[in-house]
Amino acid sequence: MASALRRSSAEANFRLLYACRRRQDLAFADELQNCIGHRLQTFIDEEGARIDLDAEIARLCPGGEFYVCGPIGMLEAAKRHWQRSGRPVDQMRFETFGNSGRFASG
Repeated sequence: MASALRRSSAEANFRLLYACRRRQDLAFADELQNCIGHRLQTFIDEEGARIDLDAEIARLCPGGEFYVCGPIGMLEAAKRHWQRSGRPVDQMRFETFGNSGRFASG
């Protein structure tokens, strides 16, 4: 999606916040960095970096959309923060990974 936005307009106003537990879990991070540059920001849990969902939602322009994909716990948190923000429900989009994210990976 980020690549398509970048190709469609150099002026597209978007950021990609990429969070994971460990640095080695950053799939495609180099490719994303090369593609979207400063629009990519990573948050590595084991390095003490976490996304401040309230601040990120507040940072969106009026009418801005919020897309989130990840494990169930993160999606539930994002939905709670979005609801508290008072923004329209239809401006938040989300999807899950292949499993629920509730169980440790093998």
